[in-house]
Amino acid sequence: MNMFFKESYRLVAPDIDRLLERFEIGWQNMESPTKKLMDSVTPLFESLADLKPCKDNDEVKEIWIMVPRGTIEDYGDFEEMKSCGEVRTRKQYKKRWKEEYPDETKWYKLIVAMTDDERFAYRSVSVDNINVVSANLRDGLSEQEDLYSEQAALMLLPLLTDSVKKSMEMLRAGTYNDFVEKNLPYQHRKGVISRKDLWDVYPENKKSIFENLSDEIFQKFQDAMADNNKYKIGRMKSFTANDFFKACALGYRSCEKAGFKYRCTGMTPVEMYLRYADGRDEGLTGKGHGLNEGSGIDYNDPKDWDKWFFDKKRFGGHPWEVCRGGNRTHVSLYVRHDKEDLEYDYQSGEITDETYEKYKTESGYYFTVSGLSWTRSVESVNFFVSIREAGFPVTISSGDAILQRFKGEDNVGIVPWRLPTSYCEELFPEKYGTMIDFIHVFDNYEKLKPMIRWIPEDPSELK
Repeated sequence: MNMFFKESYRLVAPDIDRLLERFEIGWQNMESPTKKLMDSVTPLFESLADLKPCKDNDEVKEIWIMVPRGTIEDYGDFEEMKSCGEVRTRKQYKKRWKEEYPDETKWYKLIVAMTDDERFAYRSVSVDNINVVSANLRDGLSEQEDLYSEQAALMLLPLLTDSVKKSMEMLRAGTYNDFVEKNLPYQHRKGVISRKDLWDVYPENKKSIFENLSDEIFQKFQDAMADNNKYKIGRMKSFTANDFFKACALGYRSCEKAGFKYRCTGMTPVEMYLRYADGRDEGLTGKGHGLNEGSGIDYNDPKDWDKWFFDKKRFGGHPWEVCRGGNRTHVSLYVRHDKEDLEYDYQSGEITDETYEKYKTESGYYFTVSGLSWTRSVESVNFFVSIREAGFPVTISSGDAILQRFKGEDNVGIVPWRLPTSYCEELFPEKYGTMIDFIHVFDNYEKLKPMIRWIPEDPSELK
């Protein structure tokens, strides 16, 4: 046995977690698996044979498994933990165990997926969003008899199979769904809470929203929402790079005035863009690198702009990311043209014949501001208002949802601890309205509990 693994593992939560940790730090099986791994996967899939697949994907099945926490000795050896400086006394030892494993049972969501399609055959197993098996069978099995990267999976899969069998026995007996609904810990549940209720418990959250949002900007933003539609604003027949940079500068200066960390004094609009934008501008300024390099265009020439804008070979960059940030924590100022989606909007029935004919004749450019995250939405609003006040045609993405957030009139989604708090919109029924913020519940649960509307788990069914 390798020094990184124990001699044996039991079906107790600490052992399951130890093995799962191997996958979090990169100890994973290869895509092309060994026969030994597939022989270990097969009993798990067989134990789920009569479980009905998920409603939205017939290749996927999921089920809750319940694993006992075991004894304190399963958690760890006192003398060993003491020698490593993790604990000093048996009292600390017991306290730490109870803090990490407060309940006698720990719950895990097990998800498996499989297909035997000729073009793409695979088997996958994940536990609490941790990928345990990702087996591409299209190229057959690995000729190696034993891969070190498969050891954690080989030890974990039999334990998972034993636990799955217990859940399936409950499902066949008709007790599983009721048991889950009554006993599933809140850390694993989805729920909804009104933002105003959340503000009652966390008033600092409300304060942080309005810290850089003046009453004047808020009122102008609110008034503008009646016309926040690309077919209710004008168009720019002629457009240049300088028009884009000027709009950016309006936003930067507005954010600086609002108290954000922008410094615009003595800078030209282009210099501001080069300082605060993402930098991958697809050859717009001539300052990019790699996929985004190029000689730049004439900032005053509409023909040069049209040529660059409609160049189908232009890709790979973020020219519209005017306030750089992460995947969901940046602000974009998109330049749009009716040639992009007017035809699609018409064919899909989103606009009338009259609107289609009007914008087909009067087509042109307009702006769209986008920045929905909690940390950047006030900057987005400052951009939007300042550009609109200057007379440019502009909309703001999800403007009504941002306004509801500012007014505390929307709901906030509560997601299980195992999921990130991003891209969770599809997890919640439409009846709760548009939700743009999602949280985990860690602190103050007892205060929040009466305010939370928990969403029932989707029941598992037999074929």
